Amino acid sequence: MKKKKYILWAVFGGLALVLLLMIGTHAGVSHYFSKLNYVARDSASPVLPAAETPALTGESELQERQLADEALQSQQLDTLVGQTQGVMNILLIGVDNDYLPGLGNLGNADGLLMISINKNTRQVVLTSIMRDTYVAVPGAFNTKVTLSYHYGGTDTLLDTIEANFGVPIDNYVLVNYINVVDIVDTLGGVDLELTDDEIFYMRPKIINVCSLLGIDPMPYLLHGASAGLAHLNGVQTAAYLRVRYAGNNDFERTERARRVFSLLVEKLRSLSLSELNDTANTILPCVTTDLTQDRILSLLMSAPQLLKYDLVSNRIPIDDSFYFANFYGSVLVPDYEVNRDFLHRSIYEGERD
Repeated sequence: MKKKKYILWAVFGGLALVLLLMIGTHAGVSHYFSKLNYVARDSASPVLPAAETPALTGESELQERQLADEALQSQQLDTLVGQTQGVMNILLIGVDNDYLPGLGNLGNADGLLMISINKNTRQVVLTSIMRDTYVAVPGAFNTKVTLSYHYGGTDTLLDTIEANFGVPIDNYVLVNYINVVDIVDTLGGVDLELTDDEIFYMRPKIINVCSLLGIDPMPYLLHGASAGLAHLNGVQTAAYLRVRYAGNNDFERTERARRVFSLLVEKLRSLSLSELNDTANTILPCVTTDLTQDRILSLLMSAPQLLKYDLVSNRIPIDDSFYFANFYGSVLVPDYEVNRDFLHRSIYEGERD
């Protein structure tokens, strides 16, 4: 139960921090909300020209299974109208790229976690979406879900997930992994158990992060370190989150993210009001979202009740519903019908895997 509480606080902790210091005062809410990067979703985002993207060929069978008839997709979403009452889906997007923020290069959406709050079933359903899941970008091309963001940005990513899995997304929250450096350093670092493989693969990631920040990597490299408990600063934690090949590849990468988030939220809960204020001033400018001020306030006010909800943790594609293929890179090709059905049942009906 304690572990579940920490995971839930990891989900709502960021939103709670936004408003923790100014409950009950509209002026306070406005002050902190202004520090966020608010970018409304364009529900009619344009289809990308195929000439600008690496369209994949020779996949007619997959395209036949994947590119569902528009009328069927519309029908699927229509059947959810009644179910969506009392359900809110928020997509957390962790952007991983090799570019400095603000230079106009999008990078990849390597961290995707859908948070579904169902007041009818009194559940919070967390669904991780594997970055290499093979999807169809509506009206354009087939690619990995992580690259749908790279080619078209947030709107294209959201449209793609909705079209392929038939679940409407109400809001999104986006953070670039490079922002982890300042967030972790502000909170004094984190203590993590590292394996020898993780230490090995962190080295090039540390060098890359330092290159982006224009700093010397030597003080941050884990020279001669061996497996065990280590205290990591912001640069090292950002590198840790980017490790892909230690353990069970991307499956374990998502677990590393959950470990870091849980530790950060635990630290947040122990801060004084003045320390929370300083941390908020560091974290909030790193967040881009289409959550409105009123909706954030509503979520925060509901947080004590939501923390009592049952937590369900899922992943798509679910086990035994996908296979590996190589289309200009390794991809997970899911059984779309099976995964759509699973999502609908788990999110709206409260069914567990």
